[in-house]
Formats: sequence, structure tokens, C-alpha cells
Amino acid sequence: GTPFLYYGEEIGMQGGAGGADENKRTPMRWTQDLRSHGFTTAEKPWFPMPDELPRTDVESQRGDRASLFVLYQHLIALRTREKALRRGTTARAEIVEGGTAATFALLREAPDGGDRILAVYNLGEKPAAPFKVAVAAPAPRVLFEEGLAGAVPPGDAAVVIPALAPRGFAFVQLGTN
Repeated sequence: GTPFLYYGEEIGMQGGAGGADENKRTPMRWTQDLRSHGFTTAEKPWFPMPDELPRTDVESQRGDRASLFVLYQHLIALRTREKALRRGTTARAEIVEGGTAATFALLREAPDGGDRILAVYNLGEKPAAPFKVAVAAPAPRVLFEEGLAGAVPPGDAAVVIPALAPRGFAFVQLGTN
């Protein structure tokens, strides 16, 4: 499917309370200004702005390399750059050794049968020990990672994924078939 962002998600906005959609779509937080958050110059915003965690605004996160906003920018740029992520087919990749119920792997392949990218995830609250995924990777290259504990070595029939931090993930370019 096509990924989408519900605005404000890229800065960690929680949205408003209540069941109606307009309650969920609170005004975007552009700045740290507590009155309007850069959304309006009016004395009072047209819609109440619920309290959010500190730094839940574009201004605070734009220059912070560790922010959620910058992470989203990197992931969007990666998808734009890699054909296998934009237009590829998706298949679940089998974890053949190690792994837990919280580890997950997907294989994306470009439509022309060329480039392949392995996406691995640790959805758990605890670190995941190294695990092996049943895909050939003669010269793997990590494209992007959060919490990967080392390099991904080559493998003829399977690739070993180093330990992954809690909620960690990595995108590994495997090359062509």
C-alpha cells in the first residue's frame, strides 16, 4: 500500500480527544509559542490546542538530528531514492534462526527484478539478539538504521542481522537477484 502521514504525526502530535474527526485534527504546531504555536496571528485560535509534550513542534525539531521530524525526513528521502521501496513488491522474509515473536522481516524487490531491500524490525521492548533471514546477500549495504549493533555480513543463502535495539529497524540493500 501507499504510506501516508496524518499531519502532525511527523513531529509526534497526539491529536485532540473525542471521536469526531475535527477533534483529532488540532492545529499544526509550527513554533514553541504557547498561545498559537505559529498556527495563527489571531488573539485566540479558532480551535483549542491541547497540551502536548515539550518540543512537539516543527521549530524545535527541524535542526535536531535525533528528532522524529528529521527521522521522517530521512525515511521519506530513502523511499524517494530507492526504486524497490517506491514501486517494489513486498513479501515476508523468513527468519530461519534466532529471532523472537517481536522480530519481523520484509523483502522489497524492484519491479524490474533488480534491486532488493530487506527491512528488519524489532517491535519489542527488549533488545533482539542476532537472527538469520533466508535471503541471499552477497554484498549487503545498510541504507538506514536505528539501533542496529554492527555491520551486516555477506551471506549466500541467508543473512545474519546483528542485534537490534528495542523498537529498532534497518533497511539493508541486498543487490540484484
